[in-house]
Amino acid sequence: MATNFFNTKWSNRTPLERYIILGGTGGLLIFVALNRKKWIAAIKARRERAIYEDDLGILTGGGDKATYLDSQYIIFANSLYQAMDSSAFDWGTDETTVGSIMYKMKNDIDVNKLITAFGKKDGYDLSEWITGDFSSEAKDMYVNAPLRANKIKYQF
Repeated sequence: MATNFFNTKWSNRTPLERYIILGGTGGLLIFVALNRKKWIAAIKARRERAIYEDDLGILTGGGDKATYLDSQYIIFANSLYQAMDSSAFDWGTDETTVGSIMYKMKNDIDVNKLITAFGKKDGYDLSEWITGDFSSEAKDMYVNAPLRANKIKYQF
């Protein structure tokens, strides 16, 4: 009767086989433990992208179109990050830059694409960055008022 690796009893294995199996299992468990946060974050990001893509599909079904190329939304997103990230010199948020970018959003598709392009920076999405950097009055003045001026329904 021929046996193979998968149907051999533990008691019939050589000590070398046992060490290899135990070492491989331990190594796999360590690998999973060290990388689980990355995998969870990737799964969450994929779910969020799917939500934004679903919303984008609904918005484009209404006849609206994006105002800019996708690369421009990435530039906008990076500019927003630089305007809100004060870690380099701790000068605070550049509200004028944030406001000017928000005025450039012409419809809800533009906001959707901006949020998608921003993604997560330092573990936070655009809404979390704005909430963390602005008081409610400043957020209304520099973020939501420009969006309302362009008849955009989405508000941060």
